[in-house]
Amino acid sequence: MDLIDDDQAERLSRVAAQLVARVRAEDPTANGRWLAAELTDHADWFRLAFVLAAAVPADRTWRELTAWTVAPLGPPAPLPVPVPPCGYRGRSDAGARDHRLRGEPICAFCGEAERAYNRARKATYRTRKRQNRTAA
Repeated sequence: MDLIDDDQAERLSRVAAQLVARVRAEDPTANGRWLAAELTDHADWFRLAFVLAAAVPADRTWRELTAWTVAPLGPPAPLPVPVPPCGYRGRSDAGARDHRLRGEPICAFCGEAERAYNRARKATYRTRKRQNRTAA
């Protein structure tokens, strides 16, 4: 096996990094097709084995390194609550009011939050009004 130059080593390290990410995200068949398209020279496959082996921490057991394949995944992390561009984090209806008090134009996020709050408030009012009519 001949030595490789720095450009080939850099290319193989990029392929190795992509493969590491793809192994956890894609199915094996798709990864095989992708790797065959990336590395057309079979000697590069041999070289890639050494690049990947160099990246594996030697102080970890095989079971620790592959635990992600057998351990059940926990629930997905909750999505972060969207923060409006103005940075307001209070009550949904208060953001637009605060913009008005400061003499600022209402940002789209706070405006939509205020409209949603008002729709819900009016729906509650109409429901109560309807219930009062039927009860009387």
